[in-house]
Amino acid sequence: KQKPDPIIKSPSVPIYHQLKINKEMYNILNNFRQISNIENEKYLFSIKWYSKFLITGEISNRKHYITHISWQQMTNLLDQFHDEVISSQYGIKVVQTRDELDSENDLKTIKRFNLGDTRHLSICMMMMQGFSELTIAQMAGHTDIRTQSHYSCHIGDFQRSYSGLLAKSILKKMNIGDNSGFDSFTFRQKQLLSYSNRDSSKARKINFGYCHSDNFPNECFSKDCVFCNKFQIELSKLSAEEFKGLKMKISKLQDEIQVKLNFIKKYYSTAYKKKNDTIDTNISDLKELEKNAANLNILMNREAMIKAHLTKNKEI
Repeated sequence: KQKPDPIIKSPSVPIYHQLKINKEMYNILNNFRQISNIENEKYLFSIKWYSKFLITGEISNRKHYITHISWQQMTNLLDQFHDEVISSQYGIKVVQTRDELDSENDLKTIKRFNLGDTRHLSICMMMMQGFSELTIAQMAGHTDIRTQSHYSCHIGDFQRSYSGLLAKSILKKMNIGDNSGFDSFTFRQKQLLSYSNRDSSKARKINFGYCHSDNFPNECFSKDCVFCNKFQIELSKLSAEEFKGLKMKISKLQDEIQVKLNFIKKYYSTAYKKKNDTIDTNISDLKELEKNAANLNILMNREAMIKAHLTKNKEI
């Protein structure tokens, strides 16, 4: 953790020794500790663990790191992984920039990434999930809330990237007839739509496709039928007017996404103005943040779903 500037005398973020994580993350970390035989080590990436990958004598040159590995050592290990595993074992070319990626076959090339990328993405993801500013500060090692403010400027780019990649993932699954295209959705968001091979002979025909509900409208959970898990978009029979309607839905979703993003960005960019003893204590503000973050994720999933179907429609 960075030490506060003694001249500015900015208040330090209190350090918690325990932070809650979900069960899945706990199992991943626990399995890693067991496989690496570091159950009794204080640090996840200890020198004892790192020594398994070293040339004899390397550690002796870094005496100031005696318990855990440095940023540079982790970077060296990541580079080694790119070269010896991704490139040598899997035959995937590791490139330095996005311009070098093979756009026609995303399995042939991969961009080399650094630890700063993962850190940046993690902070943006926590913001988009509505984590409190204090939790993010502790996870990121910020001793001053102001340090994390500039990350909020990048969540718009992150959102666009996320929606675009999710749309590609859904489309790819649609093309191979895989009905797990919405695995990243919550239970109530899953859309088993146009590639679910449902029998439409007894379904109710409405705009954009068919309603497969046996207990309409008691099974509806969305005001817009297109986003209901009982609805199936009929891509092959979309009229020009319906195609235009789906594009208008994307435009409306993007406007709603921007509203949620603006709220989240404002929340984090102004968090440093709070008094130290009020950080993470205003329950109503945190509830509003969590609500906006939850709605943002629903909207992003819906945007990706519609984009995937519009692309699929063009292919048909």
